Amino acid sequence: AVAGARATGRNLVLATTGNFVADAAAQAQVGGRYLIYANSRNGTALGPFAGAPAVVGRTFANNPPGSITESGNLVLYANGVPLVLTADSFRRTYGAANPAFTYRVSGFVGGDTAADTLTGAPVFQTAAGTGSGVGSYAIDLLQGTLGNSKGYVFSFMPGTLLIDP
Repeated sequence: AVAGARATGRNLVLATTGNFVADAAAQAQVGGRYLIYANSRNGTALGPFAGAPAVVGRTFANNPPGSITESGNLVLYANGVPLVLTADSFRRTYGAANPAFTYRVSGFVGGDTAADTLTGAPVFQTAAGTGSGVGSYAIDLLQGTLGNSKGYVFSFMPGTLLIDP
């Protein structure tokens, strides 16, 4: 656990092979930028280092500070936390237009919400159109322009569109 960190006029690098935990009352004074390496966001508490963009798939051993080309403060995670996006299922009548598709999200950690984490929008695809026959059709959810600033790894689950006579 970090209680305080100081690097005046220099960069600060903090690395752990486990979860990074900064005391809620910790103070940080960094003259340059900081890089924090941790295993995953799950169980990590950034304290005064919160707000830095997250990068997934980077370890201190494979990506030492001198190899990091991104600028600014960063939190580098070896593993991403899965965020599951599931297309909602719908039912409509034959001949009607498809409804406006929606989705739900599960897997946020550390008090994160869709509003403070997600940017852009996913894309929905289905083979069902206005003239499609009665039956069941998959509603696929694709990444589209959807992004996140906190190192989550997306997992997409389909929904179902039922067309009734």
